[in-house]
Amino acid sequence: MSIAAASCQVDVEVVPAPVLGEEFIISADCGSPNTRMERDDAKKMYWSPGDEIGVFMVQGTSFVDRNERFAAMLEAPASSTRFCAVVPSGWEPSEYYARLNELWGNEELDHVAIYPYSANMGAGCYSDRCTFMVQLPNVQQGIPGTFDPSCWVALARSKNDHFTFSYPFGGIKFSVVSENVSKVTITCGEQYKADNFGNKKEYVSIYNDGSLYVTSSSTASDPSYQSMELVPQGGTFVPGEAYYFVIPPTSLDKGFSFHFEKADGSVTKRTVTPPSNQWVTIKSGVFKTLMEADSGCEWKMPAPDVTPTSINITKYGGEAVFDVKCGKDYTVTCSEDWLVDMGGEGDAVADKCTHTFVVKRNYGAARTATINVTSEDGTTAVTVSQAAGEQLPDYPSIVRRHLILATMSTSCNSGANPFPLKEAKEELGDLFEYVTIFDDSSNVGNECYTEHTQYKITYPDYYYFFDGRRQVKGRMNMIPVFAAESDDVYPTLTSIGMSSSVDGKTLTVDLSVYAYTAQNYKIAVYVAMNVRYVSGRNATPFNHFNVTQYKMTEDNGSVAGKQYQLSKGVNNIQLTRELPAAVDGASYSILAYVLAPFDQQPVIRDGDYRGAYYVDNCRLVPVGSSVTPEVVE
Repeated sequence: MSIAAASCQVDVEVVPAPVLGEEFIISADCGSPNTRMERDDAKKMYWSPGDEIGVFMVQGTSFVDRNERFAAMLEAPASSTRFCAVVPSGWEPSEYYARLNELWGNEELDHVAIYPYSANMGAGCYSDRCTFMVQLPNVQQGIPGTFDPSCWVALARSKNDHFTFSYPFGGIKFSVVSENVSKVTITCGEQYKADNFGNKKEYVSIYNDGSLYVTSSSTASDPSYQSMELVPQGGTFVPGEAYYFVIPPTSLDKGFSFHFEKADGSVTKRTVTPPSNQWVTIKSGVFKTLMEADSGCEWKMPAPDVTPTSINITKYGGEAVFDVKCGKDYTVTCSEDWLVDMGGEGDAVADKCTHTFVVKRNYGAARTATINVTSEDGTTAVTVSQAAGEQLPDYPSIVRRHLILATMSTSCNSGANPFPLKEAKEELGDLFEYVTIFDDSSNVGNECYTEHTQYKITYPDYYYFFDGRRQVKGRMNMIPVFAAESDDVYPTLTSIGMSSSVDGKTLTVDLSVYAYTAQNYKIAVYVAMNVRYVSGRNATPFNHFNVTQYKMTEDNGSVAGKQYQLSKGVNNIQLTRELPAAVDGASYSILAYVLAPFDQQPVIRDGDYRGAYYVDNCRLVPVGSSVTPEVVE
């Protein structure tokens, strides 16, 4: 390799051949899942106490015996050692040893060994090879002078009880000169899709002649590694000590980069690029070496880490969401009024803070905005691009009244506190209504609990649903912001006029529904009672206004309301129903709301809303009163 940022040569270190011993002896330069071989100044490898291997017996294309466990017999590191069979649970030692002796005496069998031992080792046997699936981590342990014990693999094939191991993986050896380095990452870059450091699942084959071959299995759920991290034991790297990345054989056309990070958040980088028309090649059993890899590099605090930095939004609007990681205070700013800052949630220091901007619907040409995330160490820009839209022709002035459906229960005092709803009503006035819908366990005698099915509400989780789009529980102070967001993204399509009359227990409701667009809508009409709710089990003392009691429209069991094909303009609908009890305007009101289909518009909400409709407009009117649609064309 050549080092682009420094004039130094990179030496190539070859793993030395092991020395054979006597009797049942295995020679290798590899470790185990729990221990690690050591490395001395002469660059020799050693087995360590506790190391274990698995041995497979092969005949032709079949495993005659699989994965017998053997443990190293030594008290101190040694380059060669005896391995003793570990008696499995349920076996008498004498019977188990007799079985192994019989197998080992069969001269037709080949013996294949793999290090480290794994009880669940995946393996296949073929006419010319045995193949093992190895799990390779992309976040490895940094252990001074040696490799991560979880990812160094060795294999051997023998006709007798002597094994000489070979090593399918190689890697990169390096050291640092700086104090307090807490993480080192090597990256071949997302821009070089053909370059990678292998994959989580590596398939290592040992052929009949003892040669090795490695293949990677890259899938959508397990993509190839574009980067690998090394996290040191003890929290920081020891300056001058050798550390290793273990990597399957690969060739990197564009080289790779070292990224160094200190505990205080400061970072630096060194790029390793090959000479013209050459590649950086990682070979089996070979480590590319770059000692003092951070020498001469400039350390600095990074600008905020933001993901993603490019966001595309449809013409209908929606939400631009990105995560920020930053070790200190930062600001998030945007000068475009078509982006509405909804604030952030989370801890950018401990984990991440998720920021949300509402993108208004676009009625003109394609547009681009920049959101700047700035700390004292720099600025990271987030680009938001929105597709071109079109004007709504002859769009009238329509008054929108927002609605919250408050789902609750009297069981164990579960349910929503109505006081935040009253506070929102005080702030938004006549432009905001709410209705409380109790579940079927509340014993309230109402008919409206099936709306819980629409929003997948089950005990003990009860929520507010703002306009049927957004699930609200702990952010009730955001209701006015949500109202402004909906007005920006969803143009109002309908308005409701209403009158009602009562003849004994017979209630008649006449709706005059204006529709800007002719299409299918759903309309829900409830008879709601304004009461201090005291009936039912474990009833709360809260004063729940607008408690739903009766339905005037039918629903289909999935989304509240009945479907109507409305024409453009005013549509007249009459609903008549014999109620269980007489109602009057002093105690009861009629709530009507229109649900419009989302179609291609974004579904802006939290939680799990399964409907294809949202509340476009609503009206709450005392029984016996009359109002007209609020439309100025």
